[in-house]
Amino acid sequence: MTKRMVLIGSMTLLLGATLPAAIDGAAAPAALADVFNCQSMGEERARLACYDRTVASLKLAYGKKDVVVADRATIREARRGLFGLTLPKIRLFEGGGEEEISSLDSTVSAVGTTGAGGLLLTLEGGARWQQVDKEFVNTPKPGAKINIRRGALGNYMAKVGGGRAFKVRRVGD
Repeated sequence: MTKRMVLIGSMTLLLGATLPAAIDGAAAPAALADVFNCQSMGEERARLACYDRTVASLKLAYGKKDVVVADRATIREARRGLFGLTLPKIRLFEGGGEEEISSLDSTVSAVGTTGAGGLLLTLEGGARWQQVDKEFVNTPKPGAKINIRRGALGNYMAKVGGGRAFKVRRVGD
């Protein structure tokens, strides 16, 4: 299991992306909801005692990774790293006001071939893409710039440098 998948599997709170929804009544993690509830206490001593108690609980949950906080830059990087993977529908990235990623610019770090004679490209960061069509393309060298974009019907098209585009699919890292 890759670090990206562990990150995605363990995230339960995305501050900045889902916090506004949590404040508006959507389900916030219990440790965070308890902190929010303190705000409604009228008496200052009781409110401060509530904050002290619930923040300690939230800190413990954060330490055990039951609650994970990520800013927009982290969310954007996670989306970029997951580009091309088929994942189950999860509410992890909802409400962030971010557009869906439709293309990825990267650098080829390694080049191989598949049993069918297609290319197997590893990009910086470890993402691997396999050529799935029979289109002839010049074999790129490590360090070459690559653009991968969403095509029609769930396909992805890769273009290395000024070469011709060819169909690819993301394979396990």
